[in-house]
Amino acid sequence: MSFEQTKAYIKRFEGNPLSTPLIYILFAMLCFITALMLHAVNKDSLSETLPAQGGLVGPLEVSQDLSVYQVDISQSVPDGQWSYVSADLLDQQKTFLFSFGKEFWSESGYDSDGRWQESDVKSSGKITIQKAGTYYLRIKTEASPLVTSQIKVGITGKTGSSLPHTIAGVIALIIGVGLYFVRSQSQGSSQSFDRLQS
Repeated sequence: MSFEQTKAYIKRFEGNPLSTPLIYILFAMLCFITALMLHAVNKDSLSETLPAQGGLVGPLEVSQDLSVYQVDISQSVPDGQWSYVSADLLDQQKTFLFSFGKEFWSESGYDSDGRWQESDVKSSGKITIQKAGTYYLRIKTEASPLVTSQIKVGITGKTGSSLPHTIAGVIALIIGVGLYFVRSQSQGSSQSFDRLQS
């Protein structure tokens, strides 16, 4: 579609009280589609299984500054036990940059509704690596004695964050729907007023 065709298409909507809400709603849909694409598209990935005591994951080759990676960590924990798993991001010289972690646990018991079981054995989060280069993740654990299962670590490169697009889409959708209702109400009121006068 050329610029002149687009201009003529937009001109058809001038004077239509529903054109502005329609533009906001279309913009919201575009934001949601972009957010979906950013969420789905992955760059390089790395996956390793480590012993219960942890270990080193990598090397992870980062080709661009400000690269976003999703880090997924999981470990099976027996009932009534816990394991705190931390991950240190290290540069090529194995110098500490920053750390993050989570406690995994599993509990069960009985109450008036019968047996229950709850657990939290997975962690997922995004990290931003500031500069291109070679990096490692050092996985460390502190755990109760019965936790002996392996730790699974997955690192997946992301093209960017979908959150800003999702927020913009929600805001545009709320504005578009709000304008639609306000304009349709005011249009209905003016038609009723015209009928009363005639």
